[in-house]
Amino acid sequence: MKKLKYWIQSYFGFSQKEANGVIMLVLVMILFLFLPHFYFLYLSQKNQEYSSNPKEERYLDSILVSLEIKKKIFLKNEYPEKIKENRPLKLFVFDPNSASENQFLELGIENWMCKRIIKFREKGGKFYKKADLLKIYDFPALTYKKLEPYIEIKLPEKKIFDNKFDSKSIKANETISLIKDVNLMNETDWQKINGIGQVLASRIIKYRNKLGGFVSEKQLSEVYGLDSLLGNDIAQSHYIEKGFTPNQLNINTATYQDFISHPYFDSKKANFIINYRKQHGNFLNLYELSNIIPLNNNWIEKIKPYLKVD
Repeated sequence: MKKLKYWIQSYFGFSQKEANGVIMLVLVMILFLFLPHFYFLYLSQKNQEYSSNPKEERYLDSILVSLEIKKKIFLKNEYPEKIKENRPLKLFVFDPNSASENQFLELGIENWMCKRIIKFREKGGKFYKKADLLKIYDFPALTYKKLEPYIEIKLPEKKIFDNKFDSKSIKANETISLIKDVNLMNETDWQKINGIGQVLASRIIKYRNKLGGFVSEKQLSEVYGLDSLLGNDIAQSHYIEKGFTPNQLNINTATYQDFISHPYFDSKKANFIINYRKQHGNFLNLYELSNIIPLNNNWIEKIKPYLKVD
């Protein structure tokens, strides 16, 4: 047992308490691994006892039927939006950007999904192509397949400006942002984008500051509350300056608090790096992070732009 503890401590960089915890966890897992086997043996013995008594079998069947009825009543009362309604299906050409809730219902879309689409539009979301309808969370693929031939997207034509700078026309169109670099945009710039209000603009900037700057437009999808379709639109119309270097943590001097202040770190990852540093000395390069086995390679690639070695 002592050899096992020593091996765990040296291999994973754990403390003695952490090594004890790992051993205890393994023992508990082994217990739970064999527990179902003993349970089914016990259950089979009980079934043999009950099978010899027809009255008890009928009694158990009646209980199951009763529970099934109660389950249906509960679902109907608690989650009425999930209960399918038998309504006649009516197919017609429609634009998901302007169709009413009643029209969605006539097309055979469930009530709860209709409300989800309407809510998406109220937040400023738009459908730019037919397949965007599938980006609505949990939209049924079979329903889309039936409706796809009838979807007709009608987006407003974009206004063409002259080569001359027209300040009045820019003021009239609030969706135009003079600054397109996502690392330079302030709250006012973010709010010029249709679908982003003051709260969301502030949240984007706070997340950007915690990261140390965006290194990929795809990171906008990590901001809580930012719709995926809107995030894709921003990623296509905005950019990150080439050669941009974010704020970086020196992994040889950073403290535990420095690590966990970054959104990509948690307490475990911070401790892994600190313990490895204590046992093996300073890192010579960032590639040495791959020597810490619990750190996932995908995560290492994701965090690398925010780390440095001096």
